[in-house]
Amino acid sequence: MNTPDPKILIEKESPYHYTEEGRALQERAEAALLPLFAEYLDKGFSPYDITSVLYESVADISREIVSTHRTAGKEAADQKLQDRLKT
Repeated sequence: MNTPDPKILIEKESPYHYTEEGRALQERAEAALLPLFAEYLDKGFSPYDITSVLYESVADISREIVSTHRTAGKEAADQKLQDRLKT
């Protein structure tokens, strides 16, 4: 990490034991994704296909931000995120 004292979302003892902030993030992610999931289910798409598309989208964005953060630092990752939000 590029920060001396990073905040954490997942406790080190278990990858499935979230901190309070981690649980809040999980709830917000579910609130954002569930309407999309429901919309495409109503359109007749397979839940497996919907899951694949959503998973890949989140994974691609996450990899891009993490990779930039690792190689160019927090400011560059922040800028990349801002650029993505504009498009």
